[in-house]
Amino acid sequence: MKRFLSIFLAAAMLCAAALPVRAQEPEQAELKTEDVSGYPSITLAGGSHALYLDENGPNQTVAYDPLNVPGMVKEYIPAIVKAILKLDYDSVVDSIVEALQRVFGDIAMDENGESIKDGITCDRQTFRESNIQSDRIFFGFDWRLDPMENAEKLHDFVAHVREKRGGIEKFNFVGTSGSGGVMLAYMKLYGYDDIASLVMNISLHNGLAMFGALATGNVSLGAEALGKIKIDFGAMGLDWQLQPWLRLLYESGLLSVLSKTTKSGIRPWLRPTYERGIIPMLFMMPGYWSFVPQEDYEAAKQYIFREDPEKYAGLIEKLDRYHYEVAEQADELLLEANKRFKVAVRAGYGKPSWPLGDDTGVQGDGMVEAFRAGLGASCAPLNEPFLFWYKQKIDDGHDHISPDRYIDASTCLLPEQTWFTYNLSHKWEISYSGWYEWWLAAENATVFGSEAYPQFSEMTEPGIFVPREAKPQSKALSLLKAGGLGMLKIWRWVLQLPLFWVKWWYQSYV
Repeated sequence: MKRFLSIFLAAAMLCAAALPVRAQEPEQAELKTEDVSGYPSITLAGGSHALYLDENGPNQTVAYDPLNVPGMVKEYIPAIVKAILKLDYDSVVDSIVEALQRVFGDIAMDENGESIKDGITCDRQTFRESNIQSDRIFFGFDWRLDPMENAEKLHDFVAHVREKRGGIEKFNFVGTSGSGGVMLAYMKLYGYDDIASLVMNISLHNGLAMFGALATGNVSLGAEALGKIKIDFGAMGLDWQLQPWLRLLYESGLLSVLSKTTKSGIRPWLRPTYERGIIPMLFMMPGYWSFVPQEDYEAAKQYIFREDPEKYAGLIEKLDRYHYEVAEQADELLLEANKRFKVAVRAGYGKPSWPLGDDTGVQGDGMVEAFRAGLGASCAPLNEPFLFWYKQKIDDGHDHISPDRYIDASTCLLPEQTWFTYNLSHKWEISYSGWYEWWLAAENATVFGSEAYPQFSEMTEPGIFVPREAKPQSKALSLLKAGGLGMLKIWRWVLQLPLFWVKWWYQSYV
């Protein structure tokens, strides 16, 4: 009995683990409280939106449209699955490369990070007079380009709007998703004088685990993410109801074993797929490199460019400039911004990332992890809240633990100005039921400044946000649940032990 209790308590302690990011409270500037709603807002587009050839001209054609991708991918799934079952590695590579070329071929870039086809743009409504005269101005850009280059284009656009509207002094900026890095580059290149306020909205400027895994070749079937994600196969025209089965396989540990086995199984065709498809189609685009986490950047360069680094010298120069002059200084840039004008951060949680890598099964909005978008939030594992004895890591006199006990925002770079939304899908961006209008005008623009817009909210249905609430749970039930989950973790670990021994034997004697 004592042995069982020891195992049970050890399992419970495993579930109390979080993602510690910041060891001490960052220096906070005096909060900016002025009403800036009188300035127009410029909302930057996210990433991977549609790109066009001869945009707005008589021969306009779509070069890339994310809405078309699921249908394109669907065509190649049967061939890829059939080739995998036959262990026909050459056919697997051929099918994947063909699919990548079908999706990205028209927007491919060369070894210097320059577009192979001329005339590809994404202005959409950017330069239309109705957009320029609006209070909510939209800025579209070619997301394939280096964020520094897009920051220069944003600076030119700001000057264009000023000229058209008679010299507006400042603007409110919203850097959404992939454009968070563009806003950081803008501040690095041009300072802060143009900015009245800034929202870093579900920003990817800290990267995301999926791209870290993809860029370093550590591709695997993310068992935890796959077991907890909700995949919309209907978007691909597939009537598959796999979620209950995937969850069962994950909890039993079989999905973890499958993940490890698959990771070894794909080795024969992984590098050829990179050299023929992934590298030329994806990693010639500087914009995609801005999604690679800083901690993975050097390893990614070694993996992607290892065949001939000199061949890619022009591209590497661009990548180094952004990563070491902007991304590495992101916190300093934002702290300095916070001394000069209103700054807010928005992030989502409750959803894992796409299951492409071992580290994707953590709190996020379905794409970017909450601890990255939230600038240092400490997060409990998915569906495993902090236990009742957990205390927030930094005691600043305010309660920064979410009602459901999944998020500890005390470790965020700006804990008083960082909002989290449970069940938020990454695609919803800035649609926060009036939050933005309140925040622009608010004199107390913090997470405690309005009962209608607390630090933790929930998206109950698309576009509808309410304060997050959680049902009270007894300490005994909380501990029992945590112990059960912890024992499942131990079981999954034990189930994988034979794979470690097989791998050790193979590497040692074969």
